[in-house]
Amino acid sequence: MNWQASIGKTLTLLTAFLFTATILAAQKNPLYVYDFELKQFTIPERVAFLQKQGYAGVTFPVNTPNDFATLNKYLATQKQGNGYSIPAIFTSFSFVENNKNKDVWRTITDKIKDKNIKLWVIYNGGTPARQQIIDTLKVMADYTANAGVEMVIYPHDQTLMMTLEESVGFLKEAKLTNVFTSLHLCHELRAGNAKKLLALGRKYAPYIKLATISGADYLVPYAHTADWKDAIKPLYMGDYDTQEFVQVLAQIGYSGPTVLHTFGIKEPAPEERLSKSLTKWNEMNASVASIMKTDITKTLDAPESAYFDEGSQAWYVSSLGGGSVTLEEDNYGWISKLDKNGKIIKSRWVEGLNAPTGMAS
Repeated sequence: MNWQASIGKTLTLLTAFLFTATILAAQKNPLYVYDFELKQFTIPERVAFLQKQGYAGVTFPVNTPNDFATLNKYLATQKQGNGYSIPAIFTSFSFVENNKNKDVWRTITDKIKDKNIKLWVIYNGGTPARQQIIDTLKVMADYTANAGVEMVIYPHDQTLMMTLEESVGFLKEAKLTNVFTSLHLCHELRAGNAKKLLALGRKYAPYIKLATISGADYLVPYAHTADWKDAIKPLYMGDYDTQEFVQVLAQIGYSGPTVLHTFGIKEPAPEERLSKSLTKWNEMNASVASIMKTDITKTLDAPESAYFDEGSQAWYVSSLGGGSVTLEEDNYGWISKLDKNGKIIKSRWVEGLNAPTGMAS
């Protein structure tokens, strides 16, 4: 083999290796996306376009009988085994009297059962009593559970449940253990929770099944207008450091789907903004992973005990979790494993514990 051929083969192998490494990195922290502002494409074209961009899947709204045509097309495309997925379908439930679409959620549930797709529900409309909302949650929880569909609340600005904390309040009051909620950067910013995201995430981590992210301005005006240009931008735009949000997700051990919000974004063109947003997402995850491996303060949460094991030559440090010192049976706790010099080996060596206190071997 001459030297030109040898170099050519080496470059081909290197290119293949880098491509594979990129794909594996994307799979480790996949990013999903809303299908807003893609109406110029047919459904199969949207799927092909988003796959080419590198997105793991798509979510979309179904609120009227006409929307079921879109749902059917997405489900038909998914059947073809194209490798993308639909993490959730979101819909609105309105308490307005004589709501013509009040049973849309049931039809969606029947359509997506056995497909590993979550039902994502926004609650709005009317002036229902709190007990009426709770009773409705219970009815929906029973129906979706019987269908084998996981139900998730979608907290949204200017609705009956605007934040993560408000939605968990309803779940606790209704005593529902089979319904969950979601963490939305844009809606928490609108609610003034920019500096509380980590505390809220730690406190309510077991309830969070979906998360959404977008570029945003840090000082989001709380006018609650329909114009979302302040809180929903391409991921690489805005003066809010979105890596803070990615780090929150890492610190609370969140491993569910994260969806890129795109509502109302017209420019730049989809090819540019979605490509650059995914690049930004991968960069932030790589940076956060490095921080979590080396910065012990980002790994621990209310640490209680530290034990050095001679056999493994490793430190084991227990964290109570939940953002405060508590002995509650909340499954927030975990044990981190460090080498003898204090370098993190595994941030969550064992997790899902109830207030781990005292260690020995």
